[in-house]
Amino acid sequence: MVLAVAVDIDGTITHKDRSLSCRAVRALRKLKVPVILATGNISCFARTTAKLIGVSDMVICENGGVVRFSYDGDDIVLGDKKKCLKAAEK
Repeated sequence: MVLAVAVDIDGTITHKDRSLSCRAVRALRKLKVPVILATGNISCFARTTAKLIGVSDMVICENGGVVRFSYDGDDIVLGDKKKCLKAAEK
């Protein structure tokens, strides 16, 4: 039994020009399980894409470093926040 489907955005449900594939979007919308979008892109891009194409609001983003379980939920940073903040200061 399939409980969910995770799918990459970039190059999987988009064309080379980064436009969404309508065929892929229709197929995802027909699924009877949650669709989790994955991308190397930033959180706001991932959650907005999920909302626009009409799948569940769960996303994996920022190259797997951040997850979000609902559109209005908080980002859950999987890495060490201190290291991230230190790197941002440089």
